[in-house]
Amino acid sequence: MSPADRGFAAVVYLGSSLFAILIIGLFVELVLGSWPVDREVRAGVYLQQFVDPINSKFGALPMIYGTVVTSLIAIILASFIGIMAAVFLSDFAPRWLGQPLSF
Repeated sequence: MSPADRGFAAVVYLGSSLFAILIIGLFVELVLGSWPVDREVRAGVYLQQFVDPINSKFGALPMIYGTVVTSLIAIILASFIGIMAAVFLSDFAPRWLGQPLSF
């Protein structure tokens, strides 16, 4: 392996290691930051469906449901658009347009 390849591999390994450390650090920070709330309200808040702002009681289930549903809608739309774009570029687009865009 040439010195340039070894240098590139070292930079890639360093970058991916830093990325993994960053993700682990973010996870630890989120867990430590939410720990006092999790101890106070326990797991019941995640399964409750009501929202009562007067008495400061909030259930997280509607927000979790909304997040999951909107994520699924986004995945379905993005998949459809991606597949249609691939079909257009491979079958219907003129060569001068399909060649650079498909790369």
